[in-house]
This record gives sequence, C-alpha cells and structure tokens, in this order.
Amino acid sequence: MKQTCPDCKTIIEIDEKEFTPGEKIVRECPLCGNAVEFIVPKEKQRVLVSETTCIKEVEPVGAKKEMKITQKSAQQFSEENDVIQSLRQLKELFDSGVLNRDEFDKEKAKILGTDIEQPKSRSSQDSSPVKVNKGLIIGGILALVGVIIAVIIVSTEKNKSYVIEDTAVQAIDEYDGRMVSQPSDVRVEQSRQSVSEFKNSLSPRDIIIATFDDDIYHCVYVHNLDDATFYKYDLQRREKVSYEERLGEMMAYHVAAAKQRGEYIYIIANNNALGEFLKTFVIRFNTTDESFEEIDNGREASFVKGNRIKITDMIITDRGDSWSDTEVEFNDRYLYI
Repeated sequence: MKQTCPDCKTIIEIDEKEFTPGEKIVRECPLCGNAVEFIVPKEKQRVLVSETTCIKEVEPVGAKKEMKITQKSAQQFSEENDVIQSLRQLKELFDSGVLNRDEFDKEKAKILGTDIEQPKSRSSQDSSPVKVNKGLIIGGILALVGVIIAVIIVSTEKNKSYVIEDTAVQAIDEYDGRMVSQPSDVRVEQSRQSVSEFKNSLSPRDIIIATFDDDIYHCVYVHNLDDATFYKYDLQRREKVSYEERLGEMMAYHVAAAKQRGEYIYIIANNNALGEFLKTFVIRFNTTDESFEEIDNGREASFVKGNRIKITDMIITDRGDSWSDTEVEFNDRYLYI
C-alpha cells in the first residue's frame, strides 16, 4: 500500500498484509520527517499505474469509493524529482551536523512553502499539479553552501598567526620615502600604543617635540630635560630608540632645546665643555630618513620668535694668562628655519 507525503511528495509504501483491515498506521517521511497516515482498506482496491498516468484513491463518499485519475506529464514528474533531490541534500546537511534544527526547518519551508504551491487539503493534492521553481531551489542551495564556506574561512583566518621573518623588514612610503622598520618576531596583529596612552606615561620633564601617527607612521619624538637627550618612541613596537650615540659622534652631548618645522626637527646641543672650549651646534634632523646634519655653530644658540635661531659668536680680543684674564666680545646673528 502506497501513500504520498503531503509536503515533499515522497511516496511511502507499507505491506498492508501485515496489518488488520481498517487499522490506522502512521509512518515518518524519511525525507522531510512529517507524519504520513495510512488506513488499511477493508477491501483491497485496484491501483493502475502507467508511465504517464497515476490512479489515486480518493476519500470515500457514502458507502462507495471512487477512483480519480490525475494526468501528470513527464515534465511535472521531473520537477518533483528535483524537489526530492533538494530535500535529500538538505537532510544530509542536517544529519551531518552542518545545519541545526531551526536552519533545517527554515530551508525546508523555503523549498516546500515558497517554491511549491502547497494544497490546502488532501483532496486538492490529488487534483492539483505541483509547481516548482527550479531556479530558486538551485540558487537557495548555492547561497547556503556559500554562507557555510564563508563562515569556515573567516573562522580559519581569525586563528592564523602571522609572524614576520627573522630579518627586519623595511617598508618605504612611496610618497615621501620615510622608512618604517619592523623588527623580527613581531606579530602583525600586535596592538599599537595610542599617543594619549604614551603621554600619560611621560614625566613632566619629557617634552614631546613631534608626533607622527597615521596609517603608516607611528612614532613620537621627545626631548628629556633631565638627561638632556633626544629620542624617538615607536608606538607600534612600544620601545624607545635613542639617538645619544649618533649625536655624540657630532660632539653634541647635551641637548638644550628642539623644535619641529615640517618634516625636520632642529636641535640645539653643545659639547658640554667649559670656558673658551664651550661650543653649541645647530643640528637638523630629517624624520624621513633619520639623518643628522650640522648646519651652524657658535658660542651659544637659542630659539626666538619668528621661527629663528639666535646664534652668539665669541671673539677673543685679548688673551690673558687665564680665562678670567682674557678679553672677549660677543656678536649675535640669526638663522631662519
């Protein structure tokens, strides 16, 4: 004895000989899981099946039963097979654990409710042909598979660890040529320290001279008044880069002041000597390639208004036996920056 599932149109068959005539049997549809009801007839009914004609049993009217013939074309059978195949694929995804119960029910409702015109009663099922939108079914399945693949890829990417090679990598900006060095063993996902966080860690004797914090450059240049030093703090690497040794090569041991002008930082530093041997240097630091250049020197130097540097030169007019007996004169001049 055969019965058709009202939702997915799957044909379910039982052996009526195993049951008592008039007994009501309920079987679960192996495809969509819906309950399908069988009523064992008291008298065997003759069922005729041909290639293009299906004869189905209709609900009894009075004491007599009628047989109604529903003509189905080969195209309609093919469309029903497509729906069945789609539901089977969906059931496999559910059984394998890819889809949970809510997702399974939602996709099944799309296939059976949206793409198929469901009949309101069992009698209308037997008399109305099934209409299936094959394009929407295929599109829905492909979209579902795409979402699953995307979720897997995103989950994999989040767990990846990107480690830079052991040798330092230098990225050169194509616009102004500023060099940005990244050390070995630094992860790409390492969080960058913010400028405000760095400022909170400074002492009152640390003076920020310049700040570069954009999509490429992340550093702060600082003048420390206690140590009379000039250094850079790398926000990405969270470490201090000292220029004390490079300034020492220029005899500029004691940094007195510093000021930014565009991509340059002008530094006033002396050799920390006494008497006539005291000498002050005006040094220009290029932030793009981190080079130092002495542009002037004198006895003393200081920043003044109008983006100028006042340089004082000392001339000995009468040298005595000691520095206290030596006569000198001082001349001022100005350097525009």
